[in-house]
Amino acid sequence: MTLDKNQSTSTAPSTKSKSRKYRTLMILGVCLALVIGLLFYNKTYLTLSYINIRYNKFRVNDKLYAKNWLINEKSEYGSYNLHLYRKIRPLNNVNSSNKPAIIECPFSISSDSLCKYKTACIGNYAGSEILDVKLSHGYHPMICFSIITNRKALIKEEESSLTQLPSGYVYDEGPFYVLMLDVTPHELVQFRKLSK
Repeated sequence: MTLDKNQSTSTAPSTKSKSRKYRTLMILGVCLALVIGLLFYNKTYLTLSYINIRYNKFRVNDKLYAKNWLINEKSEYGSYNLHLYRKIRPLNNVNSSNKPAIIECPFSISSDSLCKYKTACIGNYAGSEILDVKLSHGYHPMICFSIITNRKALIKEEESSLTQLPSGYVYDEGPFYVLMLDVTPHELVQFRKLSK
C-alpha cells in the first residue's frame, strides 16, 4: 500500500492535539487551585469587603450617630462612652507585617455630653477601611469608619490595657476611627435624663 501525496498519517497531529489539550487542562487546573487557595486564605477580608459594599450607605460628610444602647443605657459602672481608635505604626519597619492596625486610644465620645446636647451625632463620616483592631485577645479584622469628631462630646479617659501602645509602636498621624457596628445613620428620638 502506497500513500498518495494528498494522504497523510493521522498519528502525528493527534499526538500534538492531545498534548496541547493536556497542557491547557493542566494550566487551568493550577489556576483554579490558586484561585480557590486565595479565596480560602482571604475569606474574612472578602466577606468584610462585601459587607462594606453592600451595607455601607454613608457618603463623605454624612453625619454618624451612636446607637441607642450607647446613649440610653448604663452599666453598673456608669454611662457608656463610644471608644475611638487610632492607627498605629512601628518606630522602625523591621518587625512589621505592614498591615495597618488600630487600637483604642484614650479619647472617646461621652454619652452624657450627647444626652446633654440632645443629639447622638458623634461626627462626620470621612471614609471606611478594613483594619486589624486590637481587642482584648488579639488583632481581628473589622470595618472601621474614619470620622471628623463632634468636639463638644470628645473626652480623654484614663489609660487602660487596651489603650496602651505595644512596645516599639507610635500613633500614626491621622483621623479617629469608630467601628461600623457602633454607628447608625439615624438620629435618636429620645435621650435618657442626666442625673445631677
